[in-house]
Amino acid sequence: MSDLEFIEFGEFISPLERAARQYRTQPANEAVANLLKEAIALSATLERGDSGASLDPNLLEQARETARRGEAITPEQIQLLYAAADEAGEESYQDQYVLMELVQAAASGCAAIETRNESSGRLAIAAKGFQQWERVRQAYADVVEGLETTSRFFRVDRQKYAEVEDRYRRRWDEVRERTGGTRALFDPAGESPDLEWARLVEWNSDLGPNQGLLAQVDATIRLAIRLEHWRDNKGEPVGPVVERMVAHWEGAQADEETAFDAQRFMATAGDAAVEIGDWELGALVFARLLKCTSYPEHPIAFHATVQKALCHLMAGDPRACRAQLSTVPRAKMESLSEMIVTVASEFARYLAVEHACRKRLGEPVPENIRERLRGPLGTVAAIARRNPETRTEYLRSLYCAVLFRDVDAALAGAAS
Repeated sequence: MSDLEFIEFGEFISPLERAARQYRTQPANEAVANLLKEAIALSATLERGDSGASLDPNLLEQARETARRGEAITPEQIQLLYAAADEAGEESYQDQYVLMELVQAAASGCAAIETRNESSGRLAIAAKGFQQWERVRQAYADVVEGLETTSRFFRVDRQKYAEVEDRYRRRWDEVRERTGGTRALFDPAGESPDLEWARLVEWNSDLGPNQGLLAQVDATIRLAIRLEHWRDNKGEPVGPVVERMVAHWEGAQADEETAFDAQRFMATAGDAAVEIGDWELGALVFARLLKCTSYPEHPIAFHATVQKALCHLMAGDPRACRAQLSTVPRAKMESLSEMIVTVASEFARYLAVEHACRKRLGEPVPENIRERLRGPLGTVAAIARRNPETRTEYLRSLYCAVLFRDVDAALAGAAS
């Protein structure tokens, strides 16, 4: 008889299963229990072969999408999941990694920007422990995008934010050197980033409780950061990449279920072009978007028309700007602006661009333009929170910050 045969081995309990048993006993943390359940199922599909860890990428993406669109996770519940991930990491980097993938996805879908940044930073650490180097890079890039977005549009300690951003960039550089990697933080995973960035726009767009252009503002700034890197650091033209992204979404117009979201994504690409000052590209994207819109009084149509006019103006063609503005049903836009906050923002943009266009053409302009803007801008500003604590509050505050910046830029363009 073997010396070990008398030992009774019970069912092996993984770190995630142990965490699930602990948190399932707390009814208030049902969302936590559901994420743990998803993580257990996902972790069971991971195997380590000769080439390292393997996981069906489609299965991982499906699980992350489920977590992103799932029920809201509170900051307190996210802290519980951090604790569960830390406990799992003491025994299994694999379990820690898959759980943090789902936690970061849930944070992306429902949490304010600071919580998302923290979740992405924790995901990078977990991915590094499990040697998922590409995910390390993507997670660090997500943090830096969040830091840059916040420092651009919110009143923060910019020096501190710059130091934190530099720290995350150096963390990736250290990993890259150690693993022999060559990609910079914002480099695409492949040679052509169009489909990769199209998926990123879709991922960063709110497709649940938040709808419309307000829900696209975070995706817009994040895409602009990628485009700036592609143009300024890689020395590559952004036009061909953006045009292929737009063509991808144009193909979704035939399906009624996907057409509206595809138009939102096209607007995001156009706005990102505007954000980096590529006026000709922006005008091209908005022209293609307008061909897809069948309802001229929809906020997306208003937005595309006014933004296209702005692009003409900033490109030095005020007559084309005026011709574009003349297609706007102004009276309808003004009446709708009193009821729909996104239309109020488009009306404010319209007034600013029209004022700048008239001044460029040497035509008389009203002296009280800022007083005229007070009404629509006040309507939009009413939705903002000084210290946004949820995803929705963050999006609304960012939307207001971008709008006020855009209006000031358009008025300043009157003298250019």
